[in-house]
Amino acid sequence: MARLLIGQFTRIAGALVIAVVGTIGAGVGKAEAQSEVGHLTLLGIPSATVAPHGLAFVSLLYTNQRPGPATGSDASLSFGVGFGGDATRTVGVQLTAEVTSTTNKLGDSGYFDLKVSRRISNAGVPTYLAVGARRLGGWGGNAAGLKPAGDLTLTFFPFIDTPRGPSPMMISVGAGTHVRANQTKPGAYAGIGYGFTPSLAASVAWYGDHGIIGVSYAPRNLKNIQFSAAVVDVFNDTNDRRAVFGVNLLFPKVF
Repeated sequence: MARLLIGQFTRIAGALVIAVVGTIGAGVGKAEAQSEVGHLTLLGIPSATVAPHGLAFVSLLYTNQRPGPATGSDASLSFGVGFGGDATRTVGVQLTAEVTSTTNKLGDSGYFDLKVSRRISNAGVPTYLAVGARRLGGWGGNAAGLKPAGDLTLTFFPFIDTPRGPSPMMISVGAGTHVRANQTKPGAYAGIGYGFTPSLAASVAWYGDHGIIGVSYAPRNLKNIQFSAAVVDVFNDTNDRRAVFGVNLLFPKVF
């Protein structure tokens, strides 16, 4: 598997989950985020929120085309958990294990991501700041030689007044050490997510040198599950356009 797959593909999994369990106001999880004000997601870039303490998640992603020179479809897995304090009062921490590919023996290659988050605004628009460390402790041929990467992200949660009431938005901006040029050079990223209904959300984002658009759906009659679809490199700026489909499962109060 090409090294280009690592991070570009699995990074989307982390962004999907974090956006879903991200806070709207005072540290709510996915169940609260799917309130009458809407459902939120932001696909393809880091968020400054983390999973609440004791919540675990599993994400499965499938792409029709591997990034880089490799060809054919593939899938990846993410396993994560939130621990530490409440990010609205102290510091929240999220640890994620990224399994980079399922084409060979499952779990034979991957790495860890660690993120620390804190709410820095308690009035007006809820605002969070996070520091992330990616590609830690890599194992297997695809990930063992990767250098660690760092990110700094700021995420806002404004609301827009609409005829049906307030609708939530999620805005993230940040920069990292390995963002552009297939995650080999420093760069910046930004994105906006919007909740159309209590179950449907969409987002647009830019990560270093390519764009991502996507939608997510969280069925109201099925708690703790979300489906998503995204187009990565939507303008084909890096000659790497592909579709990514995801399923995210949340397990609240594991500990």
